[in-house]
Amino acid sequence: MRNHLIAMNLLWIFSSLAACAKPEPPRTDPGRLRPGDLVFQRLRCGDLCEAIHRATRVRGVPVVSHVAVVERVDGKKVTLIEAYDRGVARVELQELARRSRGDGPAWIAARLKAPHDALVPFFLEELRARLGKPYDPFFLPDNDAFYCSELISDALLSLGVRIFPRIAMNFGAPGSWEMGVWEKYYLQHRMPVPQGHPGTNPNQLLASPHLERLPVEGSGR
Repeated sequence: MRNHLIAMNLLWIFSSLAACAKPEPPRTDPGRLRPGDLVFQRLRCGDLCEAIHRATRVRGVPVVSHVAVVERVDGKKVTLIEAYDRGVARVELQELARRSRGDGPAWIAARLKAPHDALVPFFLEELRARLGKPYDPFFLPDNDAFYCSELISDALLSLGVRIFPRIAMNFGAPGSWEMGVWEKYYLQHRMPVPQGHPGTNPNQLLASPHLERLPVEGSGR
């Protein structure tokens, strides 16, 4: 009887610890993913990410600061192609998810709608052709380096698909906090802020009517 009570107490303790553990942030079920899907996330990178969030947010769309594309799904292993700090490279979904800020979904996935979904094999080939290209930390067009959303837009533009067109880049209103962040950033590199230059951003892509957003676990959507 005593051993039984000890076992019950231990079970209660472990159950309580599990209940108090930090819950996993909501995310799109990786089992729903397939090649060509776009995976968005809200990064942790201090003032720069917050400046991106503020300057590029779109009403009615979750705020994001990074996007990658699913290349392969092999059981629970999901491989994506992205333009990130090490350049255009492959990344595993688990590694990508670890960068998320933690105050929202670990990631949000969206899928190309018809008729553009038929172009996924060609889209992926264009992305693979850019593997090894450098990352563009200055968000400039046509310099043979890429930032995340530019990689996706450029790959589709190579196929003649203009669903993610270049728009005038916005780094914030004059005198705003976010513009101040970017002015300081570019000043360190002795460059002007490329306000108004042609470019793209992840929020622009996520808001596109050419994408179907996949449900997020636990959201009821």
